[in-house]
Amino acid sequence: MKPAINYADIFRGRVLIITGVGRSGTSLMGKILGSFTNTLYLYEPAILKYAPMYKDCDLEGIRGMIFEDYFAQQMMCRSVNIVRENDSYYKNYWHGNGLLKSNGYDSEYVEISTREQVLDFKPVFIIKTNEAQTNLPFLAELFPECRIAHCIRNGNDVVKSSVKKGWYVDSYFDSVVDLMQDGPGFETPHFSIFERDFYLNKKKYNQITRCAHVWDRLMNAYEEYGLDHNLCFRYEELSKYKWQIIKLMNDYFNSEPTELTIRHFDSIREYKKSDSIAHKIQDPERGNFIDMMGAWGYEVT
Repeated sequence: MKPAINYADIFRGRVLIITGVGRSGTSLMGKILGSFTNTLYLYEPAILKYAPMYKDCDLEGIRGMIFEDYFAQQMMCRSVNIVRENDSYYKNYWHGNGLLKSNGYDSEYVEISTREQVLDFKPVFIIKTNEAQTNLPFLAELFPECRIAHCIRNGNDVVKSSVKKGWYVDSYFDSVVDLMQDGPGFETPHFSIFERDFYLNKKKYNQITRCAHVWDRLMNAYEEYGLDHNLCFRYEELSKYKWQIIKLMNDYFNSEPTELTIRHFDSIREYKKSDSIAHKIQDPERGNFIDMMGAWGYEVT
């Protein structure tokens, strides 16, 4: 009889988690890191938003679900939809991950079909999960010896972009309150990006204040729960990290950049500073926002 799989050992030292406040460059970082050789990339798996609720049940069971239902499906080339004429979802993130015979766009995919092949492949598991700062201790326990790539961005830009995307409007709070009142409560990790008062007294705060609150609260959580082996990247300086990221991926995981990796780096646009929105944030959040901006070296005006 074959021994049972130890999922903790499969993930040990092979997981890189990308997180940050939404609109901070995490998707671009995912494209970059997910295009290195020997990598498997997950884009915001829903299970990680709710898994902390069950952390006292069975961590190994959660690891097993993540491996079998997410990563193993990719490694065995199941449910793959590739459009070779462009950078479709899987093509974009799969390029050069070790399942290809070469790095060219006409490369032939090699199916990994046996459990032995899956376990011998030893990939780098890259997971992008935004707003995970309050869950970093749990993620560190779930994935032993994991590393965190935290993306930060000027609060002015994050708030403006969040407002433009239509985030945190009244309908969002209505849906969350209806869901949570008879459920597990407002401390559910996925919804803890706001303090309880924001849910129960939504009319006190405008949309800009809500977005500023999320940025400040999660930046503070990152400072509070910061772990060893963290990698912190500023959106405004992302193009400058090119060789540092290449070296880190090689040192940590023995992964190399592909042609697509370089293309992603080359696609980064020059940063343009935007105007301050601090005057539109309601008190007391305005003061918190200004203090956090200063703590990270960002100018408010």
